[in-house]
Formats: sequence, C-alpha cells, structure tokens
Amino acid sequence: MVSSHSTIIDKLLPLVKELLISEPVDVIENDGQAIYECFTWELVSPREDGLSKIGSANITTAQHMVIKALHDVRDVEPLQNAKIVFNTILTKLEAERVIRRPPKETRKGFKIIKND
Repeated sequence: MVSSHSTIIDKLLPLVKELLISEPVDVIENDGQAIYECFTWELVSPREDGLSKIGSANITTAQHMVIKALHDVRDVEPLQNAKIVFNTILTKLEAERVIRRPPKETRKGFKIIKND
C-alpha cells in the first residue's frame, strides 16, 4: 500500500466509524419489496436503542466516501485500491472493537449447574 493510503486511512477512519455507528439506514427498492441489509458486520456495543445492526446505506456510503477520497488524490486505480483501503479501515475498526462479524449462532439459553 502506498504511503498516501496511510494518510487517507487516518483521515477517513473517524468518518467511516461515525457513519457505521450512526442510526442504521437500509437501501430499499422503489417497489418497497426488497430491502438490502448488512449481514457482514455489526457493532460490538449496541446503540442507545439497543440495536447493533449497521445499515446497508451506511456501509455503502462509507465505501463511496473511500472511492471519492482516492479519486480526489488522483489515485491510479481508485476502485481497486478503495477495496484495500476500505478493508483496512474495517480491520482497524474491528481491532478497536467498534465492529465485529456477527456470531454464526446465538445462545438461546443457558443451564445453571449447582455444585453441591
């Protein structure tokens, strides 16, 4: 990764974080039937409303912000490098425990075992 990408990552990381933790907005088809949701990532700590979901429009907007930033600095391959930069930002947010991959299974209950 080019050193200018490090600068872009440092600049965009707080903006992407803010987008992802803000109120979730999903993309909905014109007919109102199909709703696109983000199942790849969720917030580690739920918002005040108790939701940890990240809206599909939130993550799409964040991706476009990265593409635009690379285009603005005249990156040779903004679309290809945007993938790398965006994934790096998501990895950093995961390391900071802002986002995580949703668990494959959720605990439905637990059993208390007494040691008499």
